[in-house]
Amino acid sequence: VLTLRGYVNLITEGIEHPSLQVLNLGWCKALEDVSLIHIAEGCPRLTSLDLAWCVKISDMSIQRFAQKLNSTPSLRTLNLRGCNKVTSLWLKMLATNKRLQIYR
Repeated sequence: VLTLRGYVNLITEGIEHPSLQVLNLGWCKALEDVSLIHIAEGCPRLTSLDLAWCVKISDMSIQRFAQKLNSTPSLRTLNLRGCNKVTSLWLKMLATNKRLQIYR
């Protein structure tokens, strides 16, 4: 479990931790798409990811993240509350994954 919730200056090339299962990045408003893409690649065993109010996250990273989900089926919960740049199209696409619970 790694909680960096509210860390204002979190701008990262990503977090690499092959056995990390729970990551809370809620309210990290500086977190950008490229960081989420690196996290998806560097943390293949995530079961829970909280991105609530990470306002710079957009469809671009969600698309790449969804592709990674297909090959890494461990993710069970994804919190995207307040991620207003993520459109309903990609939320619907993620929702086709029946094992994933999405909070919006």
